[in-house]
Amino acid sequence: MKELRRCEDLLNRDVNTSKTLSDLDERLGVTRARLLSLEQQIAGHFEGGGQLAQSLSALLPHIKSEECPVCGRDYRKSRINHSNLIYRRQSRARREFWATSGVRP
Repeated sequence: MKELRRCEDLLNRDVNTSKTLSDLDERLGVTRARLLSLEQQIAGHFEGGGQLAQSLSALLPHIKSEECPVCGRDYRKSRINHSNLIYRRQSRARREFWATSGVRP
């Protein structure tokens, strides 16, 4: 009788453990799917930001006067000269790169 009760207890624990394991497997699947979704979103942000930084860097050789090739603003009448305009565009490209790369200088 005692042995029968022990076996029944073991079987009940096994059923409960199996249910718990099944629930954990299900939650793990949901968590993995969420992680994959987040990784894809993060990759999309890096890709988009990297393209912006590349685009801004590609503009630098085209700055030949005090007119900004992006917005067309004439900086002759402002305190920003040709060198400052190039510096501002380089700074913007660097900020975009660092913001999207996740790496800090």
